[in-house]
Amino acid sequence: MRVGYFCIDEIVNNEECDKIIECGIPKLEPAKLMSYDNSVEEDNQTDIRKGRTHLFIPGNDIDTLLKKIVDSFAYFSEECLGCKISGVDGIQFTEYNSGDYYDWHYDQHGIGQQVDCPERIVSATIELSDPSDYEGGGLEFFAMGDPIPKVKKARMVIFPSTLPHRAQMVTKGTRYSLVMWGHQ
Repeated sequence: MRVGYFCIDEIVNNEECDKIIECGIPKLEPAKLMSYDNSVEEDNQTDIRKGRTHLFIPGNDIDTLLKKIVDSFAYFSEECLGCKISGVDGIQFTEYNSGDYYDWHYDQHGIGQQVDCPERIVSATIELSDPSDYEGGGLEFFAMGDPIPKVKKARMVIFPSTLPHRAQMVTKGTRYSLVMWGHQ
């Protein structure tokens, strides 16, 4: 696996970004965290994460669009990182309002644990908002020479799930994104 992150532009178009936002907003709930045993923590732990999320599962109004996104994710996972993924966890729609964030974390789980979820190897986020709609926010990677990818609507940032990262605090407006995790 190659280390670092890669930016791929125009994974979806502006209308598709807007459609995902429209479909996801009514289903948002306070963001939750996974515990070390991979069970869902019930409390919204605001010292680590603050925001709202919805997990798209098959059978929703935008299945065709999400399949297109997953196909692109699989292609670029192999092309950019050398990782062939066999599946994708549910696709997470995320809303960060002013004051919301997700502190330093990594996405990989399941290593050496007796759990029913497969090990995540590749992660990606797609910016759904126009950067002029909010201030602050954005993705930041830990201990990299160029730690903050430039924010651009419809841009996918793809990276190894072991790479520590955070969603910086939004200081004004609202930021929407999709998050995906690929596994073997």
